[in-house]
Amino acid sequence: MRDALRAALDEGTAAEAARDRVLVQFAAALEDAEEAPLVWLALAATAWEAGRLDDATRNRALGVIARGEGMARWQEAGLGPRRQAELARLAERLQSPQKAAVPIRKKRGFISAWAVGEIIGFRQDSGKRLALHVVGHTAGEVGAFAVVNLLDWISDSAPPDAADLADARPILFPPEWDLSLPKSADLCLTLTRRMEREDRFARWGLHRAPEQRGPFDETSVSYVGPALFDRDIVGKWRAER
Repeated sequence: MRDALRAALDEGTAAEAARDRVLVQFAAALEDAEEAPLVWLALAATAWEAGRLDDATRNRALGVIARGEGMARWQEAGLGPRRQAELARLAERLQSPQKAAVPIRKKRGFISAWAVGEIIGFRQDSGKRLALHVVGHTAGEVGAFAVVNLLDWISDSAPPDAADLADARPILFPPEWDLSLPKSADLCLTLTRRMEREDRFARWGLHRAPEQRGPFDETSVSYVGPALFDRDIVGKWRAER
């Protein structure tokens, strides 16, 4: 969302025309009750940072915050208070005077440091460890993010040895789970370089050949952040098998 608006502005498109172009691009997300609030929040935040926030977009984003639109997923994940605090900071920023319009410089594409086939450890807030199998990377203007499968493995300690993970298969996300994301088992983990280096992620030095399906693009993968993996997905998966 942010990159789409910045790309439009980088081309010299006027602020409102850039906004309208992005809204057309994300028309499908705007039809989704959980995705639409994220579009408006990201659009308003990015426009404010660029000194190009219009009143209509500001008011729409502030309305999203005031009405608590899209909060259900955060409450279910136990992240409601943290999300509310972040939205309060955003509302304060959007209502403050914005700086003058700044030049938009095209961002250098992100390239994930994780190798295809690598198994990455993830530490949940609870302290339990999960295993993410890197099966590929996306390719596009934004960069190359890691595409991962969550494996059917969970432990109180880490790292595991290769034998522990030998029979751990990818967890498929049935639509009835209502995670607002399942297109396939492939999840594009959108992380910054700093986030990849956070201590909740661990490069265990374990590898195995992925079951490549590809192509890994927006029609076949679901774009997620690390908060998804703080859910008890492994427990739910095992209970329903």
